Amino acid sequence: MAAENEMICSEVHTFVARNPSSNISEFRFSNPLRRQSDAPDPTQCTQDLEYDSDGDVIVARSNQSREDIIRIEHDLSTSLAGVGRQVWRGSLLLADYLLHNHLEVEGKEML
Repeated sequence: MAAENEMICSEVHTFVARNPSSNISEFRFSNPLRRQSDAPDPTQCTQDLEYDSDGDVIVARSNQSREDIIRIEHDLSTSLAGVGRQVWRGSLLLADYLLHNHLEVEGKEML
């Protein structure tokens, strides 16, 4: 267990763009809830299907999600009691999971 005066530092701030005069970091993420305006609507597909040599459908993939940026003000290092003021990799992973699986959790209460 960490001593009261020991400082704990999250590794996340070392991987993101950060303003050296403040503790505001920018995180870029793919937002599946906001489609590109020029992306085709997958429910309105009118093109003929193409097949490979095994007879499998060749799926045309496009980046249909839009990239967004979130800016978070946080501490770079704190005592154990203040680690909630830091950004942790697990929190970013959970946010990504919830964005991409929003229909599974919609209308549900979670702890």
